[in-house]
Amino acid sequence: MKTLRHLLFMLLTAAVFAGCTPENQPGSEASGLDVNLEIPAEITLTQGATAIEFNVIDGKNPKQSDIIILDGPAGQKFCKILSSTPAAIKVELYTGFKEGNHKVSVQRNLDVKALGTTKISYAKLADDDIKPAAGSTIYGKVSCNGEGIEGVVVSDGIQVTATDRNGVYQLASEKKHGYAFISVPSGYEPPLDIAFPQFYKYTQKSTSAPERLDFELIASKDQASFNLLVFGDLHLARRHNDLEQFPRLADDIKSLVSSHPGELFYGVTLGDMVHDQYWIPNNFGFLEFKNEMKRLSGLHVYQTIGNHDHSIAYDNEQEALIDYRRNLGPNYYSFNIGNVHLIALDNIECITDQEGLAVGSFNSHKYKVVIPDEQMQWLKKDLAHVSKDKIVFAFMHSTWHNNPGTKSYSNGFNLDNGQDLYNLLNTYQEAHVFSAHTHLMWNVKNDKTYEHNAGAVCAAWWVSGYLSPGIHIAKDGAPGGYHIVKINGRNVSWKYKGIDLPLSTQFRTYDRNMIDLSPEKNVPNANAKHRAEYEASAKEWLTKGEDNEVYINVWNADYDWKVVVKENGTPLTVTRLKFTDPLYLHSALAKRQNSNDSSDGAHTYHMYKVVASSPNSTLDITVTDRFGNEYKETMKRPRPFSIEEYKTY
Repeated sequence: MKTLRHLLFMLLTAAVFAGCTPENQPGSEASGLDVNLEIPAEITLTQGATAIEFNVIDGKNPKQSDIIILDGPAGQKFCKILSSTPAAIKVELYTGFKEGNHKVSVQRNLDVKALGTTKISYAKLADDDIKPAAGSTIYGKVSCNGEGIEGVVVSDGIQVTATDRNGVYQLASEKKHGYAFISVPSGYEPPLDIAFPQFYKYTQKSTSAPERLDFELIASKDQASFNLLVFGDLHLARRHNDLEQFPRLADDIKSLVSSHPGELFYGVTLGDMVHDQYWIPNNFGFLEFKNEMKRLSGLHVYQTIGNHDHSIAYDNEQEALIDYRRNLGPNYYSFNIGNVHLIALDNIECITDQEGLAVGSFNSHKYKVVIPDEQMQWLKKDLAHVSKDKIVFAFMHSTWHNNPGTKSYSNGFNLDNGQDLYNLLNTYQEAHVFSAHTHLMWNVKNDKTYEHNAGAVCAAWWVSGYLSPGIHIAKDGAPGGYHIVKINGRNVSWKYKGIDLPLSTQFRTYDRNMIDLSPEKNVPNANAKHRAEYEASAKEWLTKGEDNEVYINVWNADYDWKVVVKENGTPLTVTRLKFTDPLYLHSALAKRQNSNDSSDGAHTYHMYKVVASSPNSTLDITVTDRFGNEYKETMKRPRPFSIEEYKTY
């Protein structure tokens, strides 16, 4: 039966088109339809128009039951004829009409006649005609060179909307946070104040009074490929010679950018740019931080808030945000570059101090690591404007997951509502979360999401460079530095860049036979408390080694990295273990003496060990990252252990 139906269909089709020559096939100029319309080169519609009119030539108007086809930016669309007279016809525009060039045709049954091509657009709305809509308290225009930009997402931190075809937006805002901001669209950049993108405007009028806030953007170069520099924990506070050391970061970045001419670079901090405890006693707060950032003038550096960026002059979350918002803008927001949607989140919620510390005392706030409900609701609204094929980057100060330790996968969430965030991000093609706070480095994979606990620019609060000039090292042995995230279309890769170190330096080696961190040699003048703290941290290194062990600290390693060590061509067994870093202990903790210049050494899971056959053999070490990049060192032993041996400047 199926075969018979198919045969009958083929015969019927042949009969319908029998005798059709190329001149009278549907859609040809030789169509038998006796319809003739005037199709002007351009048609300008009034704002809000939902229909379009065409004049009829020689009284040859279509039937009202005919269809007008508009073939343009939205594809081929079939439009209903609302009225038809010998003088003119009125046609309903298709839903979601897109401005641009359209081929116009008329169809009756299977007969189609092409009528011409026209450019259809809406009349531009003059700036003077932009008025607040009913209930709107914040409104305005987002434009580039005076031309409105459609589809730009605008928010007050609670409500979220998008601009219309004229670049106009309306927000029914209660002005709770005192500003409105845009999610900078791909292909554009906001104006800069030093190195700070100006994507937000402060409100000035009362809660119910409508006010206009306009945003002007600058067209960017092609953003399909770009570099994102990620800076964890700067902790500038006018202590430990930090203001003398910070220029090394600026010089390092300038050198990096100049070595990649023509490439786009952007930056983002991960919080704790300053240190609340030292705002007053050291006279260093956000204004002074902004002044230091002149060293990076011209680089778009977006900010993320940290726990030490909350003002200790107030005892609740909203008031603790006042200084940050006044100086650096919204504490959460989003923006877009190329194929990536980027979100800065505030996962620090200050809580009332349960110990009753006096307001304004120089002790940092107690806080919860959570994305508060109001912010989470905003995030859902923001992501509703982001297609699922986008790559998403999120930035937060405290970590999303717990340190995975010996695992390559999630070890649970540190963020109170971490599962809720996972449920949102894991629906996208790929999502990366960059966090800081720990001054450590580790990575965790969780399905389509990936967290980078990204280390610290200041390493261990600038201490090692202060106590041991030439050494800039964190508690886990990682150098102070920053991530370079490379986006090439839809491909994401990353490397860590130690300040004053070449990109080819991704690990450090130690010859255990040459290391003796005994208290008698390293903390001879320490009091009992400091000596006890030192011995607790340095316990793996307190006696001189004699077993030909070599340790390799691969600070940004995840479990897709490989470490291969050969001795005279023979591979050695490589063991990954939990261990402290001897150079940090020697350059920072041992020299701390009785001050509070640094914290104890931290055990790291990115330390590797091999055992050589002799104290004098040369080792060939190859470290391969997850992208196949190889980093090599020929380690000649015995290798000395000293500040001079490891200095980078």
